[in-house]
Amino acid sequence: MFRLNIRAAILTVLADLMVFGVDTFSLETLLPLGVGIAAVLGFIVYKIQRKAGDDHDFALIKAMSIGLLTAIPVPLTPLVAVPGGLLGIVHSITRKH
Repeated sequence: MFRLNIRAAILTVLADLMVFGVDTFSLETLLPLGVGIAAVLGFIVYKIQRKAGDDHDFALIKAMSIGLLTAIPVPLTPLVAVPGGLLGIVHSITRKH
């Protein structure tokens, strides 16, 4: 299941909005910077997901997906991160300790 830790989802949405805003105003001249930011975001999401209990493969798939969506210079990431974060919240509330 594609559930993101809420911290990863919020960070992803905020980073994507900042990268997309800069790309819009710079007329795509800062696209390489956006790709670098997407790579760093992917690493951070991987670490968050590992701490949240995902195994290596699931965390890596989620991180690579988030990094790829963030690198694309259109605001697609919130369409994935928001529902994924909501699934993560529901899972953490319904999980029995």
